[in-house]
Amino acid sequence: MVDNLYRLLDNPEQLGERTPCEWFSFFKSNGFEPKPLSRGSLKNIPYEDGGGFKVNWDSEKVFQYHPAHRSHHNGAYYKLSSGVTGTNRYDMYGNLFSRRL
Repeated sequence: MVDNLYRLLDNPEQLGERTPCEWFSFFKSNGFEPKPLSRGSLKNIPYEDGGGFKVNWDSEKVFQYHPAHRSHHNGAYYKLSSGVTGTNRYDMYGNLFSRRL
């Protein structure tokens, strides 16, 4: 189980170890403030109301969850991005399906 976000960047397959609800709770209980997505069709819709969420840390790292509803990536997905890894999208099991450096 992920106990810090740096390990998640190195081992994204661990995304599949938790549900989006569990990730949301993980972030809240570890001092982060999950925010609604800021772009697209789910912009500013709170997670609790069916929107996705994002968490920023270390000024340039981002975790995002986008639900299947209104997704243009064939279903729900997670997105991890950093200056080193670029932007990567993963299915709900932690399998990479889109990479942009």
